[in-house]
Amino acid sequence: MKNENSAMGTGAWIAMGCGCFTLVLIGGIAAVAIFVVPKVVDGVQGVMEELEYANRWTPPADDLPLEELFPDTVAGFTRGEVVGESNVGILGVTSADAAATYSSTDDEISVFMMRVDKFEKQTIYDDVGNAIDAGNYSSRATSTFGDAMDFSLSGPEKGKLWFSKGWLFFFYKTTPADMDEFIREFLTIVDSK
Repeated sequence: MKNENSAMGTGAWIAMGCGCFTLVLIGGIAAVAIFVVPKVVDGVQGVMEELEYANRWTPPADDLPLEELFPDTVAGFTRGEVVGESNVGILGVTSADAAATYSSTDDEISVFMMRVDKFEKQTIYDDVGNAIDAGNYSSRATSTFGDAMDFSLSGPEKGKLWFSKGWLFFFYKTTPADMDEFIREFLTIVDSK
């Protein structure tokens, strides 16, 4: 008799354990559905919007003066001097056809422009990826989707390479500036030239 009661007690404990495990599993799935899935959907939606924009984007005229290509102000940042052909020397990008640096109170964003074809673009993306992989960063993340490559390195160092219709823009910062708003506004202004 003693063995039967103890066996029934063990069975009850196993059933309770399985029930608790099931509840925790269902709770975990629900948490993922509530918190993670919307972020993933927003991220995918943002990438799709960016791809659609790149396809709709109208490149500026080839003879547009550099001072007009680089707007005076963008998202609260003021443009400094516009430089023609320049040495870049950042993450494997060696040169640009033109460059400008934008500043606000405590932030700075550099913008480099290159006229390249798809093959040259891919070489530049590969060079940046290799430089990031070879770098001594405490943290790093890169993502490439379509014709855009984003990277985030140790601290506030971030960048984005954006390509459309033979125009490659390299946005780079080492300060905590909000680059996403800056990039959207910059490309929208340039799109209207």
